[in-house]
Amino acid sequence: MTTKRHSSLLFPLVLALAAPFVLHPENHAAASTPTVAGAVSVRRLVIATDIVEREPVVGATIRTTQERVYAFVEARNAGAEQRAVRIYFDGPGGRRVGNVTLEVPGTQRRFRTWGYTRYIDTPGTWRAVVVDHEGNELASQEFEVH
Repeated sequence: MTTKRHSSLLFPLVLALAAPFVLHPENHAAASTPTVAGAVSVRRLVIATDIVEREPVVGATIRTTQERVYAFVEARNAGAEQRAVRIYFDGPGGRRVGNVTLEVPGTQRRFRTWGYTRYIDTPGTWRAVVVDHEGNELASQEFEVH
């Protein structure tokens, strides 16, 4: 993991899919919106402390001193056109950090991407949220910061 600092709140890394994955039921959220023609759905949302070989690393306690907190998203785009999703993190007291738009290519059955923030510095319950281009919530996952 590099210690290079980026000026954006979230730094998206977009990857095409290739390798099989392992589900972590305790750390993933299914899409809350049914798949319709042309829509993006979220198959998996995982809060992680790192990404290794295009998969989230889970299980570590997230602390306010954490260098990065990742929101790993596995999405599907049933439509032919590229569609945008947005990831942000809501924290205690209404604090919102990280707000990045990521593109999901058209006709993708399984597309993995992630964003991260360096600004989770308040202990308490946080929530990662993924929304579509219209602001409809596709998935969310709560997590604790110590």
